[in-house]
Amino acid sequence: MGSKRQNDGPRPSDVAKTRLGKVVGDRWRLERLIGIGGMAAVYQSADENGSQVAVKVMHSDFSTNESLRNRFVREARLTRSIQHPGGLEVYDEGVSDEGDPFFVMELLVGTPLDRLWKKHDRKLPVEYSLRIADHVLDFLGACHGENIVHRDLKPPNIFITETAQVKVLDFGVARKDEEGMERTVAGTALGTPAYMAPEQAMGTREALDGRADIFSVGAILHALLTGKKLHEGRSDQEAFVLAATRPAPSIARSAPELPAEVVALVDRALQWDRRNRFPDAMSMRQEIAKVLAAMQSGTADVQKHENQPRSRVLAAMAEDATGESESSSSSSSATELEPVKEVFVWIERCLGAVRQYGHDHPHVATQLGTLHDKLTQVLVDEPEGLAWEVRPHSFQRGNVYVWEPVHPYDRIPYNLFASGFRKFRVTAGVTIQEIHTLLDLLRRDPSLDFAPEDDLATAFWEKQLEHVQYEVVDSFLALGALDADDDGDDGAQELEKLIASARDETRSDGSGQAAERLSLEARATALAAQQSALRAARASEALALTPQAREALVAGLEVEPSEWDLRYVAVLGAAVRDAMHFGNLELVAEPMRLAVHDHIKSHSLAQHLTMLGRVAAVAAQDPNMVDAHIQLTQTVFDDKTLGAVLKEVSRPATRATETADLEACAQPLAHILLHVGTGPVDAVIDALGRVESPGLRKVFMAYVAQNSSGNEGKLGGLLEDADTERGRAILSILSDLDTPEAREAIASAAKNASAELRVEAVAVR
Repeated sequence: MGSKRQNDGPRPSDVAKTRLGKVVGDRWRLERLIGIGGMAAVYQSADENGSQVAVKVMHSDFSTNESLRNRFVREARLTRSIQHPGGLEVYDEGVSDEGDPFFVMELLVGTPLDRLWKKHDRKLPVEYSLRIADHVLDFLGACHGENIVHRDLKPPNIFITETAQVKVLDFGVARKDEEGMERTVAGTALGTPAYMAPEQAMGTREALDGRADIFSVGAILHALLTGKKLHEGRSDQEAFVLAATRPAPSIARSAPELPAEVVALVDRALQWDRRNRFPDAMSMRQEIAKVLAAMQSGTADVQKHENQPRSRVLAAMAEDATGESESSSSSSSATELEPVKEVFVWIERCLGAVRQYGHDHPHVATQLGTLHDKLTQVLVDEPEGLAWEVRPHSFQRGNVYVWEPVHPYDRIPYNLFASGFRKFRVTAGVTIQEIHTLLDLLRRDPSLDFAPEDDLATAFWEKQLEHVQYEVVDSFLALGALDADDDGDDGAQELEKLIASARDETRSDGSGQAAERLSLEARATALAAQQSALRAARASEALALTPQAREALVAGLEVEPSEWDLRYVAVLGAAVRDAMHFGNLELVAEPMRLAVHDHIKSHSLAQHLTMLGRVAAVAAQDPNMVDAHIQLTQTVFDDKTLGAVLKEVSRPATRATETADLEACAQPLAHILLHVGTGPVDAVIDALGRVESPGLRKVFMAYVAQNSSGNEGKLGGLLEDADTERGRAILSILSDLDTPEAREAIASAAKNASAELRVEAVAVR
């Protein structure tokens, strides 16, 4: 009776026990039940020589499900395919008499990492944990080399043998990118949320690669070193939501005794954006080697409070971070700060609204109004202003986190901290416009939104926000400007010296010359940023040119402008011919169209139109391409583009050089108008009334004359204000039409100020 569950049928453990003593594959007797998983049971067996093996047999309930069965079979195949000491050897595979698939693998003697972790009160020594991670990464390097992503790395799937070997188990949800393979359905997530990368938790199949496993290694280290799992929800569903929406906090918060180098290592592996993690397993192994070397040599940046009780360590860190004793606001309880937290909830909502709708949408205005109201209410109880401290991953009041933004806003505190911001204060009287500007500044990314000579602090200073105050120290990213003419090796060495100097400064006990004393989290962030700069310097060093190569390259680039023009015409002409030949006109039309608009903005249209005319001549050399060439002209010079061209060429010239430039547009524009049809007649007539260039006026007149029928009224409107020469040309066009509409249009000349033109109008009418 204990073998049945009231609703779910037989227990998997009871069913698994019924197989004991049976033989599968005509060879493997299932002697002892070793363990039971969600999909299969594992038994001990032996081969004909008495060597012990493990046999993994799929649960009968699942073996009839084709998708699950295929996954089980693929697990055996993937496990067998990895030739590495960190993997398992697979000796055999097949199907039992009951139809359940199985495979036979080496039997491990030792203990799973999770059992070892729990046995040591959920905390393992730092060096031991790093060495475990190093072995796992070595194995992952082999997996990723075969395009295999494990997707379920966690302590239970890491096994430490009695000979101290590290084995990685369970490829049940692993994925290999290969043609024809059935993949996980988009939007589903497989794995364990406490160790799962955010892109995996979101089920974004296309974004999943080896860096998801890198995240899992970081999550394992986080658990081994802190005793806490990432994203521990009250249910699996909640844990999945946390994994998919909440960036991992710095490990420094849970383990303040760790060396800064270890914090930087783990934090980098746990970056939300996979581009900011280690690019591959080998890169993380190299960093682990450096950290271990620093710890063994005694040069690692270790907290000086290691032997103090944890509460005293946290208090010392808080004081160390601000450089002063905690203020009265720092001692506020989390409950008292709920209204402050609500302000930041609304800040995040406003940021999301701006990101989705843009600054000018009514919904954004409504959100800003609510935020202003919430902030005004808080300021009633904060007579000195709403103040908070900036940390690398959060905003704080003392030891209370008032805002830990979710992605994509998790970069805001980091960017501020990296730019030197340490405190903010918003005072009574702050306006909605100031809040709007503050939010815009918070969204700025210094690496993307500013020129090299500008920074975020400068942007704040330029806005001069009356009711927003802030404290800024020297940015730890300001490592000093490297001479652009220096060799790459000198630049890298200089950066290394600066990093060493920065590390020494952050260790200052107050008696040195350090500009700022940082918390462990801040020191690790600074170290990571400096190491990133050093990697960039070394990368540029690898691409550096020798003086001889540089001179040869410069000599090759010393080409006369006319030669560049010829090369441009030849290359673009060939591209146009190819596009016309293969029917991909839009492929070249779009960039050509964008280039026209760019030249209009810079008032350099004449030269560009001339170049396009030469390109057209090159492309038109093939008589079979005449129709395609006309189509290309019509595609590039659509109504919007041609309208912008006509507006540009008909504007008054402000300099003599502009007069010549506009005149030079006449010939290529005549070629364009020849092929665009009657669509731009209105725009040409409008331009005809303004154009000053004689050559362009002649081109416009010729086009209007060909397309005058039906446009008599518009030409009559021009006659009212036309100068004598322009008026005569229009009268000639209208008289040639000899229609009632044309004669009526000619009568409009009676309103012209020129008596001579009025007389000529009477004569032709």
